[in-house]
Amino acid sequence: MSLKIAILGCGRMGRIRAEAAQLFGATLTHLCDPAIAHLDLDSHFPNVRCVSETSDLDFSQIDVLFICSPPHLHAEHMHLALDHQTPFLIEKPLGITCQPLESVR
Repeated sequence: MSLKIAILGCGRMGRIRAEAAQLFGATLTHLCDPAIAHLDLDSHFPNVRCVSETSDLDFSQIDVLFICSPPHLHAEHMHLALDHQTPFLIEKPLGITCQPLESVR
């Protein structure tokens, strides 16, 4: 059984993390980005569910959420993972300022 990974944010780092996950034998279940329709990810990741809204993520199919979104969204996306009791990895920096991160405590 392989680890089921979802990528949140499919810019440069999200794509690198998605490719790395597959190289290491993980199952990529979701790619999520507001601009997903313009990113042409279907041809690179044909068996992965590509969604534009976090509400379309099926957390029953996700073991780990990799947060590769812009830093100003990190606190919101950490709360999403925590609300679904899903372990997450996050790109640095955690945020632009500390204030939004205070709510993660």
